[in-house]
Amino acid sequence: MEEMRKDSMMEEVMKDSMTEEVRMDSMMEEVRKDSMTEEVRMDSMMEEVRKDSMTEEVRMDSMMEEVRKDSMMEEVRMDSMMEEVRKDSMMEEVRKDSMTEEVRMDSMVEEVRMDSMTEEVRKDSMMEEVRMDSMTEEACSEFSDEGTCKDICPPLKLYNPKTHQLVNNPNAKFTFGASCVTACPRNYVVTEGSCVRTCSAGMFEVEEEGVQRCKPCDGPCPKACDGIGVGALINTIAVNVSNIESFRNCTKINGDVFIINQSLTGDLHDKIPPMDPAKLEYFRSVKEITGFLVIQSWPENWTSLSVFENLEIIRGRTQQRKYSVAVVKAEHLLWLGLRSLKEVSAGGVLLLNNSQLCFTRTDQWTRLFRSNQQIVSLPGNAPPSLCEQQNRTCDPECSEEGCWGPGPEMCVSCRHLTRRGRCVRSCHLLQGTPREVQVSSSCEPCHPECQIQSGKPSCSGTGPDQCTQCSHSQDGPHCVPMCPSGVLGDGDTLIWTFSDKRGRCRACSEDCSQGYGRSLAALWPLSGCSPAALWLLSSRSLAALRPLSGLSLAALWLLSGRSLAALWPLSGCSLWLLSGRSLACSPAALRTLSGRSPGRSPAALRLLSGPVLWPLSGRSLDALWPLSGCSLDALWLLSGRSLDALWMLSDLSLAALWPLSCCSLDAL
Repeated sequence: MEEMRKDSMMEEVMKDSMTEEVRMDSMMEEVRKDSMTEEVRMDSMMEEVRKDSMTEEVRMDSMMEEVRKDSMMEEVRMDSMMEEVRKDSMMEEVRKDSMTEEVRMDSMVEEVRMDSMTEEVRKDSMMEEVRMDSMTEEACSEFSDEGTCKDICPPLKLYNPKTHQLVNNPNAKFTFGASCVTACPRNYVVTEGSCVRTCSAGMFEVEEEGVQRCKPCDGPCPKACDGIGVGALINTIAVNVSNIESFRNCTKINGDVFIINQSLTGDLHDKIPPMDPAKLEYFRSVKEITGFLVIQSWPENWTSLSVFENLEIIRGRTQQRKYSVAVVKAEHLLWLGLRSLKEVSAGGVLLLNNSQLCFTRTDQWTRLFRSNQQIVSLPGNAPPSLCEQQNRTCDPECSEEGCWGPGPEMCVSCRHLTRRGRCVRSCHLLQGTPREVQVSSSCEPCHPECQIQSGKPSCSGTGPDQCTQCSHSQDGPHCVPMCPSGVLGDGDTLIWTFSDKRGRCRACSEDCSQGYGRSLAALWPLSGCSPAALWLLSSRSLAALRPLSGLSLAALWLLSGRSLAALWPLSGCSLWLLSGRSLACSPAALRTLSGRSPGRSPAALRLLSGPVLWPLSGRSLDALWPLSGCSLDALWLLSGRSLDALWMLSDLSLAALWPLSCCSLDAL
């Protein structure tokens, strides 16, 4: 029973459990249904939201389209307004250009009018200048010194009869054209008492006390040139045939000198041909190199660097691997020959693998250095034992400081004495020429006017007043080639002296007019009929020479330096080619033709054009062109203001003729 009861209870529990499951399933189904209903509701809501969003997007797109259309309309309106503004601006510019053109045309007309007035003023000024020149020329035949006519301007030096020397003239003046001036214009240069535009050959321009002067060159005139890596050679690697000509006559090289194998053999890659080794002689004039000197190749038959024998200083402002001097693998080099080298300012020295190079000593270079950081490296050169064995050592006259090569000219310093760069044991005091005097440790020649003595010194110093005996004449203590005759002294007085029997210069008597009292006519036969000799004796006075019967106009022409102005008073107006053709007697015209007027006055030539030059030239403006000073204005006057005549000159353009025609298009 109990088991039945338990089974019955279990059955009830099971039924309850099933009932509970059914109930739970029912509840879950309801929950599921509620969830589905909620999802449907949510989907419905989302669909409504989506539809609302789409509607909003459509509304916004519609609004944006309206805004875009409004913007496009605004842009069109603005473009229309800008176009109107641009058109207005263009119209304004056209109006301004029109006004500017009118102003420009008015300005051109005013300029033409002013040019015409200026031309008239200029012509009047030129005529006045010619008139003044004519008056001056009639007044002075040579030079005008503050209104006073003089044959020469007060010279820079005067002869002092007390000291028998030339002394500075406190009243000296310079010749400037036909005038005497106390100072040359600042844009001119002074040479030998004259104002000139440029120095003559063999002289160079220097500034002394604010004045530009011409000084004679001591050897080659100073000339600075670009070196490798500088200026025109900034992109150049080394010296070669394409640039070697730029080193001709250079005394200073701003930059480097770099000689490599391609310098001599050429470079096929860069199409540079070989260089003639003789071109290296251009470096013989070089005294200074601001950069470095490096030689990596040298002509096989050249045993030294003698082309650099005048090189005095190497600055070393640029260096090649810390060296400012380097000679590398020059296998045929026997000695350096740098006998003038006095300084290596910076950088070291490298002499490397020059198998035959002798005369190399470290202390020889260190004496040239200017700092303790500079070094000397000498590996791979000829060993000293080989040099001694081959007798390649310094000359006995060289001191212990060494030498740059064989011979007494290559010594760094001399053991005894020096004569013009050569070491010697003694001077030519009693024998040999020229005779010498010892000054300190140097043998200096006696003055050329010292007579050579036998058995005693010919001089005690180098001056003309230190001769034992004079070769020609003696003026006071000074030996001179001839006694002063006709030289200018103080107060514009001429000093005349003569040589007595003992060769001493004596003053002429005050009763003598010139020299011995003989006139130029009397001296004419004694001069060997030499116009040049009489020209000097006459103090360059053509008026004094003219009375001599044997002196033709042609001789005077040469003596005067072909100066028409100087010959004018003597010629009787017969100067046209000195052939008797008669020129118009116009001193102003002659002054123009003589070249003494720098401007060559066209107005002066105009005076000659009718009676003389125009017919003589065959009415050829080409022939007259040189006389005009290459001035169109001058030719305009000579042609009679004929544009047709000027047009025939090959190099004249309409632009050139325009001013001459007074800006007349009808004339052109």
